[in-house]
Amino acid sequence: MNPLRHRGEYYTVVSQVEDAEDCFNVNNLLTEEKAAQGQEPSAIPEKPRKQRTVEQLLVNGGLDHATAEQVYGQLVDYLDGDSTTAKEAQESDAWAGVQPARLPANQMMRNIGEIKLLPAFPAAAYAKVSTLLCALPDANSKIDVNTLKPEQATLLAALFPGKLTEDDAARLLAARPKQGGRVLRRSAKRWSKTSRS
Repeated sequence: MNPLRHRGEYYTVVSQVEDAEDCFNVNNLLTEEKAAQGQEPSAIPEKPRKQRTVEQLLVNGGLDHATAEQVYGQLVDYLDGDSTTAKEAQESDAWAGVQPARLPANQMMRNIGEIKLLPAFPAAAYAKVSTLLCALPDANSKIDVNTLKPEQATLLAALFPGKLTEDDAARLLAARPKQGGRVLRRSAKRWSKTSRS
């Protein structure tokens, strides 16, 4: 959306409305994902969809795959209310030696800047990652695809891993009608069903 300008006799006010739901809310990691219906159990369990999405966004933000996995684990530990990691170790062990000394907050993030507190998070990646991830005061928010810009195709593609390329997402966003993305909603439902399988 273009900025709005209002000029008075001695002033000019420039304002712009931004949608806060044009990013992946890390606090959504606190809500459990629904089990995919009709999915066959495999020898190697697939990562949960939210984990795949966040890790892909971290990789798109400049982290390598191993660091993205490590940051994801620390992010979940930072948010959840317990004191153990997913591997049943103590959360404090992962934070040992961090200077200045600190522990996971064990609560929702209030600002995405808190991600820089995670021991494995490289500060140099913050500028890009902060355009993809956000911290909203809700653990059940959705991304508003109607307000995504073509340059945010990375975010849309990460929501449908293996189903939608970044180039395809950019084309969809660029071709979206001005009155909204009914086509995007229909496509999202289709990709969502196929990404569970």
